[in-house]
Amino acid sequence: MCQQFIHLFVTWKSIITLDESAKKISLSESEKAEDQKEQKLKTKIRRLYDIANVLQSIGLIEKCHAVNSKKPAFKWIGLHGVVQQVNELKDLNLQYVKLKKQQSAYTTVK
Repeated sequence: MCQQFIHLFVTWKSIITLDESAKKISLSESEKAEDQKEQKLKTKIRRLYDIANVLQSIGLIEKCHAVNSKKPAFKWIGLHGVVQQVNELKDLNLQYVKLKKQQSAYTTVK
């Protein structure tokens, strides 16, 4: 489902709501009963939310709002966002190392 979600960003729209994604992904699958369709759609939305959180944490997408809706949507950032996340992690690591050295120097002086 993660691949299908990313595929939608790359081939369809750069800003997508989870409802749109779930419906678009469900169109390709054959589902029978109406109750099953609704339940499976809700399940897909929950799974897509989980996937979106992971993709957001690595910088591939960012949360935004859909036009004319209060529902959250996600915007494709791509590799640029991942590079930015990696650079931020490197900066945090440098700050951590610097603080550890300061702490070590402080405890050695005492």
